[in-house]
Amino acid sequence: MVESSIEFEKFRRNWSEKNSVKRSLRIALTQRLASTVARQVVSQSTMKFASCDDDPENSVNAYLWVGVH
Repeated sequence: MVESSIEFEKFRRNWSEKNSVKRSLRIALTQRLASTVARQVVSQSTMKFASCDDDPENSVNAYLWVGVH
């Protein structure tokens, strides 16, 4: 009985560690994907706004040109 309890505890810990690693990887992947999507949206928006004005000295759009160049 003691041996089976030890084996069960080993199994439980191993299972818990595997799930913990999977959960961490899933969270990291989700965060990375969200970050990538956010960067693409900002980049596309910046390019669209910057392309509306060909004058980089214009005070309204000057900050947008910084993100494009």
